[in-house]
Amino acid sequence: MVRAVIIGGSIAGLTSAIAFSRAGLDVLVLEADDSSPSDGLGPDLSWAGRRGVPQHTQAHAFLSLFIKTFNDLAPEVIDDLVHLGAIWRAPEEIMPSGARERANELTDGFSDMAVINARRPFVESVVRRHALNEPGIELRKAQAVRGLTSRTMSGHPHITGVITDSGENISADVVLDASGRRSSMNDLITDQGGRPPTFLTEPANQLYFTRYYRLLRNKDLPPLNNGFLTVHPFPWFAALMFPGDNGTLQVAMGGLPEDVQMKSVRHNDAFHRVASMAPAVADWVDPELSEPISDVSAMGNLNNHLRRMVVEGQPVATGIHLVGDSAMITNPQYGRGVSHAAGHAAFVARAVLDHPDDPVKQTFVVDEEVERMLVPSFESSIRMDRMRTAAWRASLGLKNPEPTSGIVVSELPVDAMKAMVVGRIDPVVWQAVNRGSLLLDPPASWALDPALLERIERQQIPSDLEQPPQGPDRETILAALAGSH
Repeated sequence: MVRAVIIGGSIAGLTSAIAFSRAGLDVLVLEADDSSPSDGLGPDLSWAGRRGVPQHTQAHAFLSLFIKTFNDLAPEVIDDLVHLGAIWRAPEEIMPSGARERANELTDGFSDMAVINARRPFVESVVRRHALNEPGIELRKAQAVRGLTSRTMSGHPHITGVITDSGENISADVVLDASGRRSSMNDLITDQGGRPPTFLTEPANQLYFTRYYRLLRNKDLPPLNNGFLTVHPFPWFAALMFPGDNGTLQVAMGGLPEDVQMKSVRHNDAFHRVASMAPAVADWVDPELSEPISDVSAMGNLNNHLRRMVVEGQPVATGIHLVGDSAMITNPQYGRGVSHAAGHAAFVARAVLDHPDDPVKQTFVVDEEVERMLVPSFESSIRMDRMRTAAWRASLGLKNPEPTSGIVVSELPVDAMKAMVVGRIDPVVWQAVNRGSLLLDPPASWALDPALLERIERQQIPSDLEQPPQGPDRETILAALAGSH
């Protein structure tokens, strides 16, 4: 029996495990954490701690790619999520009202543009439960991997198994690395005599803070201003609110690491004060509507990174593939991470299953998908980060240094902000831009369509198009922060 070993038991690893199991493979998942999801899937946060997944308690949404992946692979997972309390957002619901009025102009592909609002611990608990119910999947907790085994094939290492921290040597027909942002795969492969995978990285230049709230009522809720979430962009930072499962909210804030004064939002009282001053978020954290149910969770050292297993046209190793954050990380503010992880993990599993006797072919097929989907998303995240960082720094009177990563990202032929504004009244533009944002298409692929670009350019923006309220100035925010200690 063919055996797959998966390093890491988070959503990416579990998605691949389900795909392999349903194709008849035996699957062993090695999870370094010894924590387990709570049996209670309600508003509690009893499975909040995941040492290997620092973003576990940050705000999340689950995009169309995530839904499509599980609808194709294991539709009962989506059914279970909704049945147990996740919020299903139909395409009509996330579409701006101005564009909805002309929805009859839409082409095929609109019906796939749904989103699920839920907390990550809740979603991961459901996915893990379904994976553990698969007959071919074994999950071992507190099992870290410290090495690989290999044999030489066509001048490169072919991975034949893993070595755990306890010294156990586990053989495998294929290994997937789903160990996350702290993956040591570059070192592990070079230890086997291979070239290091390509590794590109650039800081996102952002600190990210999240706090969970519970709704006290489930009627007369404020509207969402951005489809499936609410956003208020201040000139120097952003406040966001993601609805969650079972009557929960996820309020998030992002700012510059060098903005020392705004770091006070890591404290519960300061966080709530600022959330209450962000016009789009304030109504959601009103004590008449919701109450906090967690402390603030902070996350720093955010980097975009991309790792590829083909270098200069040759595999650095075969018999091993990267999924989830081991393959790519983008700024979490854009909400793409888990959806990319699930979609790419399912693709990698299919590539292995389609070419079981040709590991070189597997590697090239996977790398083609990296080039098609992950590279555009990586570049899109860097492009948006650079624009946002420049704007935030300018608002603080700070010089914006040139990026030091050396990563070249092309400029879009049309201002992305204009495309998004036009999409508020033009359903064709909205669909094209947001199929990329929801990961059904590669991000920014709309910018390759000359007819769409012409449509955007000739669109006149109504002068009365509603703009978000300004909100308090920085001095007012800082005064409120000073009064929260």
